[in-house]
Amino acid sequence: MMSVEKINYIKSLKNILMDFAEVVSTTEVTGVAIDSRKVEPGNLFLAYRGTNHNGLDYVNDAIVAGASAIAIDETEISSIECHSIEIFKVPNLRKNAGLIISKFYGNPSKNIEIVGVTGTNGKTTVSYLLAYTMQKLKRKSAFIGTLGNGLFGQIETSKTTTPDAVKLHSLFSLWENEVDFVAMEVSSHALEQGRTEGTE
Repeated sequence: MMSVEKINYIKSLKNILMDFAEVVSTTEVTGVAIDSRKVEPGNLFLAYRGTNHNGLDYVNDAIVAGASAIAIDETEISSIECHSIEIFKVPNLRKNAGLIISKFYGNPSKNIEIVGVTGTNGKTTVSYLLAYTMQKLKRKSAFIGTLGNGLFGQIETSKTTTPDAVKLHSLFSLWENEVDFVAMEVSSHALEQGRTEGTE
């Protein structure tokens, strides 16, 4: 499977955030990050409050890593002072993060039939059998879950059952022209953390 990191995306910050914040900037961003440790030069960093951490605490790390813009929740009081970087306030940033990320990648999930499987038991079996069945029916399929992520027959191991929103939408973008069906395990943690927001 082609590495997501090998594909280069550059998008207008205004186009990405226009539905969520007032943007007059002409800045272009090279990616979107929700983890300051994964910020690359030119990225938009979404600094929202998570389950265990507050993204605001890592804004300086993101700036040092080369972030070109920061989005924070409109309810947050920020003392960020950096004249070389733009700060945007977004309503309900944690919930809207997936939508922003999806928009950066061009809303790729709209072109793929995606079935999410949730529940206490059986998610892996049901998801895998769905992908297997669709593949047997001559539909190009992919799988996301406990066993890993990838085109059916080319699944690579993953640390999480449901990837974070950045990884998830980057996978959809990578597969957009390669598959027409994705079977995906959706964990309760993923639902709580909004990892699948923006998936159509």
